Amino acid sequence: MLQFIAQTNEKYTIAELSQMAIEGGCQWIVLRVPDMADHEIRELVQELTPLCKETSTILTIENHVELAKELGLHGIWLKGSDHSAHQVREMFGPEAIIGVQVEIASSAMALVGADIDYVSFPPTVPLERISENVEALRNAKFELPIVAEGNFGILEIPAVLATGVNGIAEAEPISSAADPVAETEKIINALNSGAQ
Repeated sequence: MLQFIAQTNEKYTIAELSQMAIEGGCQWIVLRVPDMADHEIRELVQELTPLCKETSTILTIENHVELAKELGLHGIWLKGSDHSAHQVREMFGPEAIIGVQVEIASSAMALVGADIDYVSFPPTVPLERISENVEALRNAKFELPIVAEGNFGILEIPAVLATGVNGIAEAEPISSAADPVAETEKIINALNSGAQ
């Protein structure tokens, strides 16, 4: 599974990057717009929603809980948010996708009763530590998908998948590529090959 983190880029707009990632086969866009004004986020979502519907692409956002609810996004990725996973589930109802960033296995286990859909490990957690945490979680019967966030190149993907995660979330390798569409295709192929 690939989550493309769409964020401000010197070369392309967020909408352009999202479209290219989708053209490359990515089916999950995460908007990372911490400094964008609410009205700009609304305009961006308005622009992306038809394309996401047409291609059955999931559209979520980091934090911005109230806006995500207002705009009818598929869900939210909580990263150091003031909102708890329990609060967000109550706000969004059962259909929304809720992900939560964690740094250690015990934090993930504490979320078991919160009705979330996945957890993610940030780039600050090295792969060796992710592997240890994933093993601890699986031994504890933690069954939710686990995502590694980072800027993983094609050659790094097998090592990332070897940690036991179910997917990756990244921005830079796609957004800085000479051809973001082709790069997305390569990353997805590497993920699919490694998952077999």
